[in-house]
Amino acid sequence: MFKEVDVIFFVEHKDRELESIKLISEKLKEQGKTSLILSVYFHVHYLYLYKAKTFVFPYLINQNDWPVSLVYKMYGDSVEYINMNWEQLISKVNEEYKKPQDDFVKQKVKHIAWNEHFKEYLVRYGVDRDNIAITGNPANEILFKLLDKKSEWRTKLSKEINLDTNKKWLFMPMNYGWAFSSDSLINAKIKKGYPEKTAWEYREYSQKCLNQFMFFIEKLSKEYNYEIIIRPHPSITENDYKKVFDETIGYIPKNVYLNKAHSIREWIVASDIVGSSWSTSVWDAYNVGKPVFLFTPFKRPEWLDVWWNDEVVNLDDYKEEVSNKISYKNAEETIEKIAHFCIEKLSHKSRIANYLFDIKINAKIIRSFLMNNNLIAAKALEYDRFEKIGYEK
Repeated sequence: MFKEVDVIFFVEHKDRELESIKLISEKLKEQGKTSLILSVYFHVHYLYLYKAKTFVFPYLINQNDWPVSLVYKMYGDSVEYINMNWEQLISKVNEEYKKPQDDFVKQKVKHIAWNEHFKEYLVRYGVDRDNIAITGNPANEILFKLLDKKSEWRTKLSKEINLDTNKKWLFMPMNYGWAFSSDSLINAKIKKGYPEKTAWEYREYSQKCLNQFMFFIEKLSKEYNYEIIIRPHPSITENDYKKVFDETIGYIPKNVYLNKAHSIREWIVASDIVGSSWSTSVWDAYNVGKPVFLFTPFKRPEWLDVWWNDEVVNLDDYKEEVSNKISYKNAEETIEKIAHFCIEKLSHKSRIANYLFDIKINAKIIRSFLMNNNLIAAKALEYDRFEKIGYEK
């Protein structure tokens, strides 16, 4: 009934995760191991067609997280669970919100940490040291290897979006997702444990910064002969930004482009400068030698601070005195380490104990099937759509 693979990977955000997971799967295949890459949104129904020995998730806070809750109901303790922990450069408030919350995540789940700093964070909240592997950040390894393709990507992107290759390109992946959050979304976060006072402050601060960002972009577009590419947060659309431009400055400057095509890595490689509100993409770019800055029109609240924020230039008015430091070491072989960790943790007792569920779970599985087959609208999730990918013998 079920087709067997060694590892099933779940991907939340295609742009952030998919390329790394594909490379890990290729390494596994070189070692004779099979794998399947699924979307947490579009492919959960494939769990009725495939079984695995190890499941790898983009994040795990507690056993009730979807889709690990479903996998655990099916397999229980007969398989291994690995947490990629894709968000590791987190603010102080998110350290509390995203901490491991139950014994399942603290004792059963195995964790990927990019560095000692994040490992100690996990240990501080109860994760067993023996369940943590320090591997480095796979995204940085990929980014470093792409640097020699700058000309190639610049040519490709310039043709697709009509950008002038003779001008400097300023790439701005923005993290103003909270500015667009509805009351119901914020209340849902509070219900999940987000500090109530901070949640409302976060939206207010993001909205203030976003409003100021519009005027910042208008001024920058007039004073500098740049091509300015703004990339909205994964949960936000280009149309959301168009609306804010219309409501603030009344237009989008001709050398400003709203674009979510291609991966952030490819844009970092092709661009001359990278700036953002507080996106970790700035830190990634900084570590491979790109000039970077954080746009900080108002003092950043302490709860939003991350240790690396003050390592780069923070500014409220643009100047070309931006950070530029090469500090990434390519010797880590991060992809190899994660693939080895997956092989090391393969379960040899995988067994499906249950595949009959209640109405609520079945509704989620059916929704996955319907979205994948375009029978219902995926809306904002459309940006994270991809076809399931199998690495089989």
